[in-house]
Amino acid sequence: MGGKLKYKVGDMVYSYQNKTVKRRVSHTSKQPRGYQNKYKVSLRDKNGYPYSSKWMSESSLSKRKK
Repeated sequence: MGGKLKYKVGDMVYSYQNKTVKRRVSHTSKQPRGYQNKYKVSLRDKNGYPYSSKWMSESSLSKRKK
């Protein structure tokens, strides 16, 4: 496993699922080398519930609106 995670727990980010509202990163997990989505980030909605697709790749997140 190599490299650092781009986002940390507590960071506020936009996702491809919701490009207008920032959500807090609630969990991160390093994935094994060679896995397509090497790092995944879990977000919760504004009510605190996990999204139906709980894990997202780092590339689908942004600190700026897309």
